[in-house]
Amino acid sequence: MPKDAPPRWDRRMQQRLARGEAAALGELYDRFASLVHSLAQRVLDDEDAADQITRDVFGHVWENPQAYDPKEGSMRAWIARLTNRRAVHRLRQSEAAALAEGGGTVEELELKVHRAAAVARADYIVTSMPAPLREALELAYFQRRDYRQTARQLGVTEDEARRRLRLGLQLLSTANTATTGYPAGSVPGPGTEHGSTR
Repeated sequence: MPKDAPPRWDRRMQQRLARGEAAALGELYDRFASLVHSLAQRVLDDEDAADQITRDVFGHVWENPQAYDPKEGSMRAWIARLTNRRAVHRLRQSEAAALAEGGGTVEELELKVHRAAAVARADYIVTSMPAPLREALELAYFQRRDYRQTARQLGVTEDEARRRLRLGLQLLSTANTATTGYPAGSVPGPGTEHGSTR
């Protein structure tokens, strides 16, 4: 997946967090809290659990700013990756507890976790894409724009809008088998209603 060089903001933010600047954590929270919460909510379908994941992620970032490696991509992508891992782990724990109480079968548990992991992987891929591709996909999937409307809204040609959407979809298709083993075309992507993925 192509990676943008992390902006200076990311490197400065890491340095500020490493110095223990509480204002830096507040700024980071303001910028990414809604992203973290929405990613966790899509995996867990539980507002309280998403709130807890949000607190956990920012607590981890505050305590471990050195864990962010700018060579691996943007801070936004790192935070999204932390969120998705924690959300899938929490889902696995809660489903295993339900299974132990007689709530379903092992196969149902595994299917639910695999589907949630696929959603998380797709969300992470979109989150870590270069901004022009991400913006085009968000318009097409979340706001249901066609490529002509996407072109107008982004201020680019229709050919460029089609190119961005095609590249974005190619990157998104890697969610199909990268972590879940699902065949191509079977993994829900951005804009899929959460209830239909569970």
